[in-house]
Amino acid sequence: MPDTFAKEFQLLRSKYTNSLAERANQISELWSMLRYLKWSDQGIRTLQHLAHQLAGSGDTFGFPAISQAAKQLETYLIEHQNPAQLIGGMERKIIDEHIKQLTHLLRDAGQASPETPAQTATTAEPVKQGHDKKIFIVDDDTALSALLAVYLRNAGFIVTTFESPATCIQQLDQGQGLPDAILMDLLFPAEGRFANPIPGITALQEIHQRVGEGIPVILISSRSDLNARLQALRAGGAGYLTKPLDFPALVKTLLAAIEQHEPMHRVIIVDDDPAVAEFHAGILRNQGMEVMCINQAMQTFQRAAQFKPALMILDMHMPDINGVELATLLRQEPLFTLLPIIFLTADHSEKLHQRIQALGVNALLTKPVEPAMLVQECQAALHNTQLLKSRIEHVIRKRDNHQVTRHFLFAAIENELQRAHASAQPAAVYYIAVDQLDKLDKTYGYSGMAELHEAFCQRLATTIGSQEQWGAIANLTACVLVSARTPEHHQQRAKHIVQRLTADPYLVQGEERQLHVRIGMAYLNSPDLSVNDVIYHAEMARDSAQQASAGAVMQMPAESVNKVHAPLADTVINEPLLEITDNLPREKLALSYQPVVNLTNNDINHYDVLVRWRREDDELISAAKFLHRIENPKLLVELDRWILQSAVNAMMADSSTRESATLFLHLSTHTLQQTLFFSFATNLMRNTRLRGNRRIVFILEESWVIAELSTARTLVNALRDVHCGVCLSRAGETPNTPHVLDDIQFDYIRLSPLVTGQLAEHQENIAQIVAVAQTQGTQVIATQVEDARHLAALWQLGVTLFQGFFIQPPGNVFYKKAELAYTKVHEI
Repeated sequence: MPDTFAKEFQLLRSKYTNSLAERANQISELWSMLRYLKWSDQGIRTLQHLAHQLAGSGDTFGFPAISQAAKQLETYLIEHQNPAQLIGGMERKIIDEHIKQLTHLLRDAGQASPETPAQTATTAEPVKQGHDKKIFIVDDDTALSALLAVYLRNAGFIVTTFESPATCIQQLDQGQGLPDAILMDLLFPAEGRFANPIPGITALQEIHQRVGEGIPVILISSRSDLNARLQALRAGGAGYLTKPLDFPALVKTLLAAIEQHEPMHRVIIVDDDPAVAEFHAGILRNQGMEVMCINQAMQTFQRAAQFKPALMILDMHMPDINGVELATLLRQEPLFTLLPIIFLTADHSEKLHQRIQALGVNALLTKPVEPAMLVQECQAALHNTQLLKSRIEHVIRKRDNHQVTRHFLFAAIENELQRAHASAQPAAVYYIAVDQLDKLDKTYGYSGMAELHEAFCQRLATTIGSQEQWGAIANLTACVLVSARTPEHHQQRAKHIVQRLTADPYLVQGEERQLHVRIGMAYLNSPDLSVNDVIYHAEMARDSAQQASAGAVMQMPAESVNKVHAPLADTVINEPLLEITDNLPREKLALSYQPVVNLTNNDINHYDVLVRWRREDDELISAAKFLHRIENPKLLVELDRWILQSAVNAMMADSSTRESATLFLHLSTHTLQQTLFFSFATNLMRNTRLRGNRRIVFILEESWVIAELSTARTLVNALRDVHCGVCLSRAGETPNTPHVLDDIQFDYIRLSPLVTGQLAEHQENIAQIVAVAQTQGTQVIATQVEDARHLAALWQLGVTLFQGFFIQPPGNVFYKKAELAYTKVHEI
């Protein structure tokens, strides 16, 4: 074998050999505990799993006798799946003999040189044929997993290893760097949601639920029985290989599975020169793409609607219609709003290039185009657009029938609480639950409850209005956020929902069942309340209705709403905050970091720094709920100093953020008037020695800038002198925005949520702001975008940076990659 792979293999074999004595002790101690101290099903499953690992790895590392003995033990334990009933004295004696033989072999092998591997093909130098395909290996046997990774990397694959299905699924949830194939063991320690006789089957099903069947999953195991193979096939496994693995055969299986599952991307090339179009088409067809050439640009819409391309390549100068006009019309059509577009042009005009880039195109290539560059840009456009579609699809996090996830629902409640004081009539949360859940669960079991829950959700979806957000939070339990109404109207609305949910019986397991539903309501009448407070109140109201055998709806009388909520607010929030008079209670403060997500790039380098108040129950309260209670201006300045110092320290403590992160900081109007604060900021920046300019960006609200234009101009210049950046916030709220941008050049512009929330009315205004920003080299950020259509339209206008709870919520650590919030919420 060549030196490179031989050395890696020998090192791993040596580590494996040295671990055998420890494995023998582990098996002996476990068996002694089971036999003499405490017999348990879990212990037997663990013993089976240890045998399974050795059965799969022993032969691979040159110990066929160990594999054979371990397989005999594993097989015997599988045949006795119910130890409490089937294993008696004779069976335990047989297990004891198997274990003595296995541990004897393990201890002897740990002191001797390993045998020559039975399969020389396994240890032969791998052939480079992986073509940088990404492989995930999921196996808790770290020795075998490491050997697989070494072999596949030497075969040209990019490999990532995981010790459990949960960590692999977590990576898949993030939606980035998805693999071309997954190689997964069949058995793992049966814990949590994978607690069944064959955990790999459950993991395979979860993977398909998240990423579909486009990523092949090949299962590996020392088990060769028909039952395991059949379950893997029925669960959608792309292959089943038994250990010890034939590595060259494994590579062939991986490549075949990847090729079979690779999608054939459809591409349209619009170019009035047939020869040029066919030349480019040939390049892409050689890469496995299906290409349609259109030489008459006016036919593009009709033919594209039929062909349904994943990518479009446009020439710039064509008769009847040019590329910019065609791209503009395509972007106005909902079917092609997110279609990736690559421009080809022989025109080197800078003005034309800026005009094309403003369309939100994926790439602009100058003719003649290098074939490798064309392929690279097409693949990048397809990949990035798929990520973009995934993000946009989940920004609103809506499921079927307009149901939203719990994360989105809680965010919507939080938003409503922020403006609770501005509404004369309260919004409310309705807590809807079916009576006698325990009895229903015992009667129908898991499958019946799932059937009932699905029917319950479908009926609720037909009842909820288009302006109401709702989500299921447990079996046969949901919460609805209802907009501002009088208490009387809330009562009527809740009764109507109950009537619709109980009008007809539900069909479950072939029989009809009448359900009894009750609703508890909590008003969103105070900004001091948290989401948890509101849902707790609504749940308690619902429980009170059931316990008192009251009507179907329980709500707090309008005149007692404040009385009911006041004790909670006083004991949790008001009392400690009233202590903020002379000293800043830093121990009560915490920072959260709101990522600014770039829809065309996975990396996150921008963060909004948010201050939080830590309650006694460790819940973090947003700044809007406590800053207005600090009446001493000096404390506000001190607070801003603490935020800046703490945020910079956190950034410096992390190597990645220290090199590239940009932090956005909000300042109070009192702080903006303090020259000493900016002297403090200057000294801090010098002492930290952050690399690069404008790593700290101070946010100035548009209304303040307009009112204090001269001061703002001086401040911006002063901040630039100390290499800090400036961001104009809430831009677009007044007609004066263009004048402000002409007078002062900012590094960032954050569009007002009022503008992005009413996009149809403000689209021209946004386009004007974006156009000015592009000429000045300023980046535009959209905040609090709640509608997926708005997100796509803003991206089309040239906005690529987005920030908000709905896109990615703030956290107490720096996110390095775009990890969408919806991926972290386990739905029912």
